[in-house]
Amino acid sequence: MLDRSLCAFPSSHLPPIISHSQGPADEDSVVAKAAADMERERKKREQFQTKSMREIEKLKKMKVYNCTILRIKFPDNNVLQGVFHPLEKVGTVLEVINQCVVEAALPFLAPELFTTPPKIVYDPSSTLQDAGLVPAASLLFRDMRGDAQRQQRGERPPSVMLLRHLFEHPVQPVMPLPVKTGLGGGVQPAKPAESSKRVTTEGGGVSDAKVKAKMNKFFKF
Repeated sequence: MLDRSLCAFPSSHLPPIISHSQGPADEDSVVAKAAADMERERKKREQFQTKSMREIEKLKKMKVYNCTILRIKFPDNNVLQGVFHPLEKVGTVLEVINQCVVEAALPFLAPELFTTPPKIVYDPSSTLQDAGLVPAASLLFRDMRGDAQRQQRGERPPSVMLLRHLFEHPVQPVMPLPVKTGLGGGVQPAKPAESSKRVTTEGGGVSDAKVKAKMNKFFKF
């Protein structure tokens, strides 16, 4: 069973998802130039490729991760963090949220998970992989219909929506590990697992500092 590693914290005190070291100062410019060169080569190849050939090439290169880390910001400016499988649905995330909020915040009438800008509301029936929420993402939560109904009744929303004990849980550093998929071969590990998916903040675990640094860029509200 997947360990959700649920925890909560104020959005003003977002902890890093994993420890990391900064790369070279000009790393972004080097990456941008390499990406531009690759794009030019891709366009040259595309004129000789059929649509089906491009789809096959895409499948060969597609990365699959063993988990994804979501941070969900609530209207009270607190954040819920949890671990999910990429093939779980957005609706599953909403179900977990139901279990993490105080009773006064329930029931939700039309809960939504979205990002902005640009504004994207995620379909509960979509998998996290298909929604582009892998290997990590920051989301916003709202229940406009429920909030409107409470206002009509003269009720105030709870000052803190998430259960208190979640704020007492330590943030568990988790590193989504890529696995590679081959046509007809199923999902194969990219390399032998060095340990578990968890990494400590002081040494051990995944040692690729650049990968760790990039992961933290997913978490911006």
